[in-house]
Amino acid sequence: MVRRPFKTKKVFNKRLFYCVLGFIIISGLIASQLIWYQVINAQSTAAKARNSRIRTETIPAARGDIVDTNGIILATTVQRYTVYIDQISAASFMPVVCTKLSSGNCNGDSKLIGDSTGPEAVAKILAPVLKLKVDEVKAKATGKLGYSVVQKNVTPEVVRKIQNLNLSYVIGTVLTPKRAYPDGSIAGNIIGAVNDAQKGSAGIEQMMDSSLAGKDGEISYESGLLGQEIPTGYVSVKDATSGKSVKLTLDQDVQYQVQQALDQGCKDNSADYGMAVVQEVKTGKILSIADSFSPTAGTDEAATKVSRAVADIFEPGSTGKVVTVAGLLEHNYANPLSQYEVSDHWIDGSGQKFQDAESHGVERLTLTGILANSSNVGTLLASQSVPDKQRYEWLVNAGFGKSTGVGLPGESSGLVIPYQDWDSRTRQTVMFGQAVAVNALQATSFFSAIGSNGVRITPTIIEGVQDGENFDPVDAPKKKQVVSKQAAKKTLEMMESVVTEGMVRNYVIPGYRMAGKTGTAQLADSSGKLNDIMASFIGVGPVQDPRWTVSVFYKNPRTEYFGALAAGPVFKKIMTFLLSKYGVPPSSGEAKYATTW
Repeated sequence: MVRRPFKTKKVFNKRLFYCVLGFIIISGLIASQLIWYQVINAQSTAAKARNSRIRTETIPAARGDIVDTNGIILATTVQRYTVYIDQISAASFMPVVCTKLSSGNCNGDSKLIGDSTGPEAVAKILAPVLKLKVDEVKAKATGKLGYSVVQKNVTPEVVRKIQNLNLSYVIGTVLTPKRAYPDGSIAGNIIGAVNDAQKGSAGIEQMMDSSLAGKDGEISYESGLLGQEIPTGYVSVKDATSGKSVKLTLDQDVQYQVQQALDQGCKDNSADYGMAVVQEVKTGKILSIADSFSPTAGTDEAATKVSRAVADIFEPGSTGKVVTVAGLLEHNYANPLSQYEVSDHWIDGSGQKFQDAESHGVERLTLTGILANSSNVGTLLASQSVPDKQRYEWLVNAGFGKSTGVGLPGESSGLVIPYQDWDSRTRQTVMFGQAVAVNALQATSFFSAIGSNGVRITPTIIEGVQDGENFDPVDAPKKKQVVSKQAAKKTLEMMESVVTEGMVRNYVIPGYRMAGKTGTAQLADSSGKLNDIMASFIGVGPVQDPRWTVSVFYKNPRTEYFGALAAGPVFKKIMTFLLSKYGVPPSSGEAKYATTW
């Protein structure tokens, strides 16, 4: 029997063929992709791979300083850091104990670390540096977050200690600049505050934010699997642009003295609060603007408590009589020695009755005497021929009822009722400082106008902006002739009699001629009744060459009711300090206008 040779089935050959063919096709596809990515499109592929490893972080801009007129820093930016833990990396952390062999690349000694690993080991190493409890740090290190904040406002010195722990892939730091106020008690609510994003939220910080803020930069770099920077990898840096510094007209020394005097006066008088302003007569610059017991700059209170000196409005009371007297002189309704017989009360044609603060018989007073004695009745007698429209224009020209232009956030414009809406009583009371509302700076600014030959200069608190070596001063303040030079000069000399003959004479500064006016205005309390008062004294001096206007206001002084007695002593303290600080020589001459006839 002859055997036939074994033959492989054709089906087997076909399977082998298709398997080989499939392998060749798949290999070809893989090879083509490799050629595409590594040869033809190599640069694009590498760029995409690199971009997937790029991390970008913000470089915060340093906020500009705020300095006083002498360059003393009132607000600055200091370097602070936020320390965070990568919880994912902390979970697998295996510490390296420091020995002679591992020195320089270890995490701590065996006594500190023990046999702990993971979040517990991280906590034991980091907690002592941050002066925190181990359990507290361990809680921050446990979880699945890539960014768990452990502590904010960490100083550079502490950050350097953290860097020496060799935990860069577990612990990170982010530069978070912090605003600092070297003497935060100086003009706290004028300097203001910044928010968590380091943007101005109140005071000068808010007012000048566009200059102070600067512009953030950024850094982009290649990172490894654990987020660490690859030393030889791609790095791109866009530097931050620091903010500009802002120079104020405030004088830290003057502000301190004013604050001390104002606070003490508030205590002595058991007042609800006080306000004070010091303004240069010839320039309009504000050397000091203070609220009693001012909040510390940068605090939540400073961020929410606007300065009362610009925000609170009140009837000026008898200080408003200076506006009337200046108007009477300007338009020749009277002169300083015009004569009047003044009773303690007067009834106008409509039957409205007006009274002086104290009862007295008929007094023979000059216009100067009416101002010195602060007579409501005398002021009305001298004003009877003045039309309502002109009375209104005097108030508006004085700067009442509109912003001073100083620019501080929260400033109130005050209130002047249009003369068309006046009733028979209002048309009279506006002549002695009632039925009109002003803030402390508005009232101060008009007195400065009297001292500067009738020119009202827009109050300024900003001198300019410093950018490196370049100083850009603010535009010159606006000026307006609100009273003629002759009328202003006579008004100032008449105001000297207030100081020499009125209740404030006890606070005359020996050797110096001062001009001023007291005010004791009624205010509405929470019930709407006129049970509260604002006591004030605003003075200009020295008379022969006016340098400063100093104003002092107290709400509800309980020890001394009248403005002369409540605010007068504080005015004297402040003005005496200014005369001494700037070496002003003593005055010559004396008050020239008689008060009686």
